[in-house]
Amino acid sequence: MPRGIDGDALLAGYRLALEGQPLEALQSVVLKLVKGTWPEEVTFCPRPPELANMVREEARRIREATMPRIDYRPAERPPMVALMAKKYEGRRVLAENVEIGAFKPTEWPPGTCFVPILGKVFAPDETETKKTESPSYQRYRKSREPVRSFHEPVQNVEYWEQIQAIKDAPTITEEQHALRRKIASSVASASQYDNQQGEAAE
Repeated sequence: MPRGIDGDALLAGYRLALEGQPLEALQSVVLKLVKGTWPEEVTFCPRPPELANMVREEARRIREATMPRIDYRPAERPPMVALMAKKYEGRRVLAENVEIGAFKPTEWPPGTCFVPILGKVFAPDETETKKTESPSYQRYRKSREPVRSFHEPVQNVEYWEQIQAIKDAPTITEEQHALRRKIASSVASASQYDNQQGEAAE
């Protein structure tokens, strides 16, 4: 100790400054000071406040060194991602990893659904489309269906044969002639179809 310093008073100062500090940290600081391995430059011997700060810093280092490591946990998906994934589960995917700016609705079939949070383009929901079809749209779709070919069997063949047997009016239009020829062709096809079905059954 420097001359003129009361040893008992200095010791009391150290005790007061180090009160409550862990003994392990104090021993480590003193050992590093004696060996000259303390990471910071200090004047020997440090005053009580300086030594107390050094012990607190050493205690922090010891806690960090002995603290158990926490294993890495992958970030959980936001609830909205899981919700949207469940909503579109089972629906056919047309494209994946699609950016918002790259999606152009005009380049996809009507009813296509783009979900930006998933980055996926889903095909139209056929069940929902049929469920929400209005009567007018159903009539329009029916009108767009191809006309039934003549080789398909017609219903009520006998009825149409009776119609064919009726004598024509004195004057009939070309449109009526065309209709009569069409009916005659359908009846003939139906009769031929019935015969083929009978032979197959035999």
